[in-house]
Amino acid sequence: MTDSRALLLVLDSREPEQLAQFYAALLGGAEIQVQPDLTHLRVVQPQGVQLLIRRNEQMVPPVWPQTGATGPEVRLAVADVDAAEREIISLGGQPLDIESEDSTRTFADPEGHPFALVEW
Repeated sequence: MTDSRALLLVLDSREPEQLAQFYAALLGGAEIQVQPDLTHLRVVQPQGVQLLIRRNEQMVPPVWPQTGATGPEVRLAVADVDAAEREIISLGGQPLDIESEDSTRTFADPEGHPFALVEW
């Protein structure tokens, strides 16, 4: 018997259906899988990346930039940063005013989770 393993990134959300739609569109070609208990939605990209969006009615948007200890950093690598920025904004993402030493641009998804856009 083979041991199946996957690395999942989990985001809490008050509106997991809407957040799943945002990331599925942003990742292009991603499939949304609804878990039987309706507490999680899984966004699966063809390359195997999995984002699990967990329903949490008490979720409070993160404050960014964080002070002190930070959590994991989410980065989306793209070939055309300008085109990706336009798409993120059209899907409901918001640019965050954060200075970067490289060409990284930081955004918040519709529920406030920060992520960075980098040229690949």
